[in-house]
Amino acid sequence: ASNQIAAIPAAHLGTAVTVVTGDDLQRQQIRHAADALRSLPGVSVNRTGSPAGLTQVRIRGAEANHTLVLIDGIEANAGSSGEFDFSDLMIEDIERIEVIRGPQSALYGSNAIGGVVNIITKRRGGPLVTARAEGGSFGTKGGAARVSGGNERAWASATVEHQRSDGYNIAPEGLLGEDDGYRITSFSASAGAMLSNNIRLDLNIRRSDKHLDRDDETGFDSRFKNGGDWIIASDSFSRYSAAVLLMGASLRWDTLDGNLTHLFRISRNQTIRHDAIIADFDEEPWDGSGFGNGFGPPVVQITKDDSLSFHI
Repeated sequence: ASNQIAAIPAAHLGTAVTVVTGDDLQRQQIRHAADALRSLPGVSVNRTGSPAGLTQVRIRGAEANHTLVLIDGIEANAGSSGEFDFSDLMIEDIERIEVIRGPQSALYGSNAIGGVVNIITKRRGGPLVTARAEGGSFGTKGGAARVSGGNERAWASATVEHQRSDGYNIAPEGLLGEDDGYRITSFSASAGAMLSNNIRLDLNIRRSDKHLDRDDETGFDSRFKNGGDWIIASDSFSRYSAAVLLMGASLRWDTLDGNLTHLFRISRNQTIRHDAIIADFDEEPWDGSGFGNGFGPPVVQITKDDSLSFHI
């Protein structure tokens, strides 16, 4: 496995490590990184709603905020919750995913009580241009494109991915309802150069945006009797969006014939979320004979996490 210091053969680690390669992801036709983790021992994945809904990864029973997620050495966990939402992490630019199970706090800090998910993206190779497009039911569409080039002294790559779906209505027999669709767009780019035979510079940026329709608990509880059957009466019109920005620059200096490595890194992690309940059915008072008294007021919540980190 690899970490912020240097690559270490997995056989030399005194802990459980699983590596999922990019070839594994392509062979299984996986589109979201979280789906690649579902089958790993000791790892559980929880998703709320559609593929764009909150997706948490837990290792060995620990909470999601006890799983440290690194993307090219950049800590990707949100500052406010301590968790990483895997829903908008797609696989087109992933070289491999390393999962270290068990406490790693001595090396990575308290966020790694459960384990570490270390994601390494594709860098060198090319010149190469790849593209794919796909479609399916419920208005589902997806596609990706990647371009890369360079040599052993300098290299660069860029990837863009998009996925969307119209979704479906959870209350087709109710009075109110909508299709709960989603869309996810992500862009990533990296560049690097060997400044000398033993000094390497790496630059990385990743931006993802997602928008989804979702249902709150009130929407699921809005039920009425119809000929003796209980059905969902209303599908609340809730909207959620999130924009995530990860940026990083690192300088690696190998000395003593590669036996001692100095790593200097600066990174930024920013997340902006918009959560809106545009309309919601008011069920109170509830006596089992009908609906409540109308719609509740719209509620909008905006939160922002922004952190700047230095590592030496």
